[in-house]
Amino acid sequence: MKGRINIVDLAALILLLAILPLAYGASLLFQTSRPQITEVGQVDITNAERRIVAGGSLLSAKLKVKGSGFNPMLRAYIGDAPALAFVYENPNSADVLAGPLPPGAHDLILMDGVQEVARAVGVVKIESPSSRIVRAEGWLTNMEPGVAAGLQVGTQFPPGAPAYEIVALGPAQPARSRIRFGNASADYPIANRFERQAVMLLRCDPTGEEFRTGQEPCTVGGQSVLGNPPVTVAIPGASATIGFSIDELFPVTAPRRARITVHVERGGSGVSAGDRDSLLDERAATVAAKAGEVVTLDLGLDESREGWRYRGGLVRIGSAFSWTNERYEAGGTVLSVNLTDTPR
Repeated sequence: MKGRINIVDLAALILLLAILPLAYGASLLFQTSRPQITEVGQVDITNAERRIVAGGSLLSAKLKVKGSGFNPMLRAYIGDAPALAFVYENPNSADVLAGPLPPGAHDLILMDGVQEVARAVGVVKIESPSSRIVRAEGWLTNMEPGVAAGLQVGTQFPPGAPAYEIVALGPAQPARSRIRFGNASADYPIANRFERQAVMLLRCDPTGEEFRTGQEPCTVGGQSVLGNPPVTVAIPGASATIGFSIDELFPVTAPRRARITVHVERGGSGVSAGDRDSLLDERAATVAAKAGEVVTLDLGLDESREGWRYRGGLVRIGSAFSWTNERYEAGGTVLSVNLTDTPR
């Protein structure tokens, strides 16, 4: 009959009215809340995290982020730079691993896809680095031809917040892999790869162990530089990570120029004026003159608690002294030590 609702329509209407509240409640229950940041703090970086993230050398800060609405799909930015990782813990907590950042205050931004969903203004504060800078001599190894050719003195890594700088560089030559067996070793060529001898300034991060051991160990790229050389660390280059095999460490301060005389007791027959120690660093000893069994050397010495040192060994009258190059190894006893420059 016209104007009347039949029993089927009425039942459908009642069912619809009953479902609407349930559907609304379900949407509220399962709706993803918008992320909010309530607290950001900087926490210690573990050595494991340094090694995991790009060899550790790119990891400059670890942030503990508190708030609500977090999910594993979020991405973090610090200013305009994407973070290395957003590590989800639960909806109220996450860790953010930050790459190289210039000193200053930066915003922490959370992104869901291409949409910004949360921002904390100026909460990421990066201070000027307090890490120690060390001077190291060794080999940049296992590089592709283009990478090896593109290196030059003054090159810094990584861009934006450099932690490494080349200060001396030898020519490119075919790369070798060194295999050790006991006290012996053998070199094997690596096809289409190159290496270059280098002296580098390295950021060496403290470990906290100095308070327990009385020494001052540090890590380069998350790897300790203690132990028997060579020690290989990862250097983040412009297009590829480069291995740097460290043979020796030196002070960052310039050495004092000195002239010493040595009574040569071995290897003297091969010594000629102008010969240079195989060391690439400016400290390298150079033969100034030879008169019979007495050789005069010009070199750079580093001051220490015990006296003047060359390549870690004490240099004083009566001490043993040796130098090497591709032709010979010569050595003997120090007869005289004279500083030839004024203190800086």
